[in-house]
Amino acid sequence: MDKRKEYALLYAEFNDKLPKSCGNCGSESDLQIHHVVPLSNGGNNVLTNLTRLCNECHSATHGGHNFVKMAGVGLRNNARKGKRVCGSITFGYDSKNGEIFINEEEADVVRLIYKLRYVYECSLTEMPVILNELAIPTKRNAPEWKHQAIKKILVNPMYFGDYIFNGVNYGNLITPILNDEMKQSVEAFNRKYDGKRVRPMQRVFIDGEAI
Repeated sequence: MDKRKEYALLYAEFNDKLPKSCGNCGSESDLQIHHVVPLSNGGNNVLTNLTRLCNECHSATHGGHNFVKMAGVGLRNNARKGKRVCGSITFGYDSKNGEIFINEEEADVVRLIYKLRYVYECSLTEMPVILNELAIPTKRNAPEWKHQAIKKILVNPMYFGDYIFNGVNYGNLITPILNDEMKQSVEAFNRKYDGKRVRPMQRVFIDGEAI
């Protein structure tokens, strides 16, 4: 696979795992991911070859060229307009020509995941088992659902319409998949289980719905 395409597919994972501050100056604003050994020089898309840099440090790393700063400005401008910026598209959405729109089939899966967690109070241990038993496909046709992937979905504010890029919330710019009723269920769940572990329970299914 082309390394740049591979990077785009893995961007969300890298963005989640890298520290949320510049690896050079410690700044927490205008951050970008940087390949220590550039792909053009034989570098690979592995976490050990990546670091997060602010615009200033990233520009300096590339010889002070303005293209890094200009790219950062362009990405932020797209984010303010609610357009796709970079990396893989969030599960539940698709994009075309920079516009983000709901993938209805995946959106139904997102709603089911939130319902299982915040209405039926399923644990993160049993949720992938349920989704795999229902043979629900993943975003990139992975062999099976893992609790890490489900956890990312459960904490993504985009499903309620908020557009967040590089740690900045640009407001309610995305068509939400989840409604206010589900938001209330999430808040009630968090109050109930604040600091507590949700224990797995035996579930019964009728037509794919847990009761």
